[in-house]
Amino acid sequence: MRRKIVLLHTNDLHSHLDQAPYIHSIIEQQKKEHPDDLVLVIDCGDHMDRMRLETEATDGIVNVALMNAAGYDYAVPGNNEGLTFTMDQLKAAAQKANYRILGANMRRQDDENPDWLHGYDVVEDQGVRIGLLGVTIDFNDFYRLLGWELEEPRGTVKKWFTSLQERRPCDMMIVISHLGIVHDRLLAEEEPGIDVILGAHTHHLLMHGEQVGKTLLAATGKFGDYVGKVTLTYDIDRREIVNREALCIPVIGSGYQPHPVSSHILQHYLHESKGRMKEQVSELKEELDIHWGKESVLGNLLASGLQNWTKADIGLVNSGQILHNLPAGGISREMILEICPSPINPCLMQLRGKDIREALEQSLQLQYQQKPIRGFGFRGEMLGNLSISGMRVYVDTQAPEGERIQQLAVVNDNGQELSWDDDAWYRVGTIDMFSFGIGYMSIQSGTVEQFFVPEFIRDVLVRQLNQASELEKARQRRWWDQTLSG
Repeated sequence: MRRKIVLLHTNDLHSHLDQAPYIHSIIEQQKKEHPDDLVLVIDCGDHMDRMRLETEATDGIVNVALMNAAGYDYAVPGNNEGLTFTMDQLKAAAQKANYRILGANMRRQDDENPDWLHGYDVVEDQGVRIGLLGVTIDFNDFYRLLGWELEEPRGTVKKWFTSLQERRPCDMMIVISHLGIVHDRLLAEEEPGIDVILGAHTHHLLMHGEQVGKTLLAATGKFGDYVGKVTLTYDIDRREIVNREALCIPVIGSGYQPHPVSSHILQHYLHESKGRMKEQVSELKEELDIHWGKESVLGNLLASGLQNWTKADIGLVNSGQILHNLPAGGISREMILEICPSPINPCLMQLRGKDIREALEQSLQLQYQQKPIRGFGFRGEMLGNLSISGMRVYVDTQAPEGERIQQLAVVNDNGQELSWDDDAWYRVGTIDMFSFGIGYMSIQSGTVEQFFVPEFIRDVLVRQLNQASELEKARQRRWWDQTLSG
């Protein structure tokens, strides 16, 4: 006698919620095509992304509502859920979920794990016992600031796998992983008893899966472009899987229509969210500009804000974090989200003068200003030049690349210039993205003193917009081209 188990899976949707009604239709159709088989619907993390209006306004409740409607059975928190929402926000969203949330390597620092979070689950279906275990990437430098402690994930899988098999062996073992393709491959090599790893995090697309030893890896890329389908055929008499198949179903272009239920949910939350996000957070007397290739008021304002927020000597941020100008008049939460959507946190670093100089030199080059950036929290288009605070840069734009900076100076609170030392260490208020070696690479050479969570750089910007003295200071030049008069 043979039994089929079908795993429908998604990953890294990142709140591309317009895909959700199509995903709902695919899931519904697949269940109709497998009326006698066990069908489990699984999300592997990063379904939520706070760059999306509805997700930001509802603290992820809209994502939960769409997953409930589509009939998800399991989900693993990705880093976008775990690191951009507080514990209370996660609890409020999780309590509305009709699916089981698995995170075997997640625990609170007080060891009192929330009742909505589970390590594993076991499903028994017509004599077949299926174990499901969820793990997520262990970014503990950030998780600890939010009250979490994450265990090393691959070791956690080995521990739980051994424990389950000792107590009551499972006929098949499924790992739901938000670790990335490299960790998934290593996990398959280290623990050959795993039958399937459903993957995420690195946005890898495995159209027909990937076999590593006895383990089938599956993943659907990103942004809801595909729904994954893994079909396992289990021979009950022989007590073994006799066939494994994986494929990815295109969400758009396969003839599926948006499901009316999910479409209605999305429209409801869009209307509700727009109402919430109309809240005014500031009032501007004149338009504030942003440029990705030269100094601008909004760039200066954010750099000063990071310096103030982190109590640093210097502020440093790429102008590409801000997407467009802010007009005169009332400024709403929605407008702030539109111009600064990246869920990026302030960061305090110690940087050597020569590493700052190198980044500033690169900032004058078009190849860096127009460099596209993907991931690591960045939701903009290109890197942009460096906006600065607490210093002045004197340049000769006619000089060869790499030799354009003529002089640097630290500027104190009284506006006085202090001498610069390439060998000295400076306390720099910047962004967590730079500490990962993204964008201006020399900045990674520094030492992180503190990450600031759960605040985002848009929270820093709002505070700056409401301080007249900061607005005035942002209009003062920080970059001086010595080839120009004045």
